[in-house]
Amino acid sequence: MWKYAADRGLPITAHCLRGTMFYRGKKKREWDEHPVFEEVAAKGEYEPLLLPELKNEEFQANFIHPMNYLCLLAEPLLRRLVGKARDNRIRELFGYNGPGIPLSRDLSRLKLCIAHFGGEDQWKRYLQLDRYTYSLQLIRNPGQGIDFLYNQQGAFSPGKLEQVWKFGDWYSIICSMMLQYENVYSDISFILYNEEILSLLKQTLHPDNVKLRRRVLYGTDFYIGRSQTSHKKLVAEIMAKLGQEEFDLIARENPRKFLGLTR
Repeated sequence: MWKYAADRGLPITAHCLRGTMFYRGKKKREWDEHPVFEEVAAKGEYEPLLLPELKNEEFQANFIHPMNYLCLLAEPLLRRLVGKARDNRIRELFGYNGPGIPLSRDLSRLKLCIAHFGGEDQWKRYLQLDRYTYSLQLIRNPGQGIDFLYNQQGAFSPGKLEQVWKFGDWYSIICSMMLQYENVYSDISFILYNEEILSLLKQTLHPDNVKLRRRVLYGTDFYIGRSQTSHKKLVAEIMAKLGQEEFDLIARENPRKFLGLTR
């Protein structure tokens, strides 16, 4: 499905907000470890990243963590997934030739909207993390953000993936993915009722953020957002903060591009 959409430029919107959605069944044992990411074990070796959350309301964050989508977009990570496929047709579909050879076909051009931009709690967390390395990357490397895969010497570093998964704020993670992959967007539905983050939205849409400002989509999450505030009040507040030009950008221009509309 993902490849079909990527090959045809079809947009996909995927949920990325803690809470509100929960798996109601019994947690499966194989979910205790991430299928792609690894963590440091004894003697500098690596083993699958442990996901220790036990309750469904805690574990649901592992399903919707934004770095899961990096496993689709980043070819080295997608290669790991494809290599584990039980059906050989999956390996043939992506042109898999072994763990050390890049796939012939990948999903780097997938048109994806990471819905809710991670949630307003993650925007607040970004603002609070003044000294944490990965939450400073949007400032230090405004054209790329977080380098998820490689260390300063250019070598693949699975330890970085572990650290960002565990400690990175989702605002920084999503923005970095938007900077690195031309078809990745995010919308602000169900987070704008919180006036505290409007200033960060204004900063995200600053003209100097050439790529980021073109990847943000307006949304209200109707009718869910109505539980927090009225839509009239929501529009009035964002218009007062952004102005007509920036509102048109996220509510008209960017959605047209995401949806592939010519007019």
